[in-house]
Amino acid sequence: MASFDVPAGPLLSLNPQEDTRFQEEVAHVRRRINRTAKRQEQEKLKPGVIYVGHLPYALYETQIRAYFSQFGTVTRLRLSRSKRTGNSRGYAFVEFESEDVAKIVADTMNNYLFGERLLQ
Repeated sequence: MASFDVPAGPLLSLNPQEDTRFQEEVAHVRRRINRTAKRQEQEKLKPGVIYVGHLPYALYETQIRAYFSQFGTVTRLRLSRSKRTGNSRGYAFVEFESEDVAKIVADTMNNYLFGERLLQ
């Protein structure tokens, strides 16, 4: 399978009299492709991280990920645990694919009754 990331060698037109015009068109198309790729890089989503406090101690990472994935794609999840016992400390950091989704989740879940505790 061919890789398109590596620039190809010089292209030759089928008609030698039009070779210079053909080379100019190829250069123009390559510049346009590069501009489009740069624009797509800039439009990538910024990830958003939220702090979730006052979690019930009985929750595990898989349960928290399943719950927060209803809002959007969860890219990372870090549940803080005690070094001594390995039990949950009651807070976590959740990273979403988009910063906008993280803001919506933070606004929605603030003071939400989860189990017997109010999430912060």
